[in-house]
Amino acid sequence: MFEYRKNNSYFAQVSGTMENIAEKELRKLGAKKLEVSSRGCYFEADDESLYRIVLMAKTTQRILAPLVKFKCFSTKYLGILVYKDIHWSQLFSLEETFGIVCNVRDSNITNSHYASQVMKDSICDQYKLKTGQRPNFSIKEADILFNLHIQDNEATISIDLCGSSMHKRGYKTSAVRAPLQETIANALLQRTGWDGSKKLIDFMCGSGTFLGEAVQNYCGLPNDIIKPNTHIKKLPNFDIDLWNKVKADIEANRKVLPENLIYGNDISPTNVVASMENVRHLPEGDKVNFDNRNFKSIKYIKDAVIIINPPYGIRLNDIATIKELYRDIGIFFREKCSNCEAYVLSGSKELIDAIQLKPEWTKRVRNGNIDGAFAKFNI
Repeated sequence: MFEYRKNNSYFAQVSGTMENIAEKELRKLGAKKLEVSSRGCYFEADDESLYRIVLMAKTTQRILAPLVKFKCFSTKYLGILVYKDIHWSQLFSLEETFGIVCNVRDSNITNSHYASQVMKDSICDQYKLKTGQRPNFSIKEADILFNLHIQDNEATISIDLCGSSMHKRGYKTSAVRAPLQETIANALLQRTGWDGSKKLIDFMCGSGTFLGEAVQNYCGLPNDIIKPNTHIKKLPNFDIDLWNKVKADIEANRKVLPENLIYGNDISPTNVVASMENVRHLPEGDKVNFDNRNFKSIKYIKDAVIIINPPYGIRLNDIATIKELYRDIGIFFREKCSNCEAYVLSGSKELIDAIQLKPEWTKRVRNGNIDGAFAKFNI
């Protein structure tokens, strides 16, 4: 019996610092016995809840179903166990392409690329012995994607139920410089508690990530609305009838986005065009309002939730210039905003301090390679 079937147990990979937000979302979607760990959450779920999580979880990077776990102190032992312990033809056919994503940590095996190569060769060798042929391998074009995780000399081989990182929603086709990852943006939106009872405004919208995630959250759009998920169907016990039932339930509960609820603005015409194109790939996205101006020319904002991700200055030589921008944001909040909650994602607490307003709270956020800060202001 595969490991995940023993207790209906799975693992959700999560971007660093977002684990607690992901835990709440998973619990809401039906996960049980959650255990937060570094970079993720272990959880149990019946098949119906699992399908709902795969379709609706917005803060997780990957959902993994573990197949086997074993002590692993060398690549030689890894190759032997991969070859002997799993009948790979039960999971995918010779005509299908498989891929492997690997990470290693605090173990005798230190090279993730080599560990992946060893696993790949063992799978291919098993196929060649049985059929005389080797299956095709590709990470980007995989019909089934496996995850090899080795930590503290214990290996876990899992099926990736989504086939790629879940931040790749499919609606962002127009990129801008330093885009915000969708899963992180959604986790921050969930942290604000925005539920559609107030307007949502991003006056530095960039590529429109906050706006697109807000549309998905409010309308209840599934993750496969643009990019169909075929990978979960590779689970040996996949139930197509139950999957279709869950999808129908989600579809029946989708909401229409009201006019004038979500607003985006940016000083860059290029960003506004990119943001508009991206958001309008989503159902109801054409109801998001856009403007192209310097935020300082906005007359006022009242009774709204504001969420922005200003430039960090990481790639700028003049830190004084970027601090001046943050001071201008603080002035704008004080002079032109009334009865608003404002949330600012920044590259550092130092820049949050440059706003010169006392935040209600400041949370640490890991955004790619940047150890940033997310702050709430009541104005």
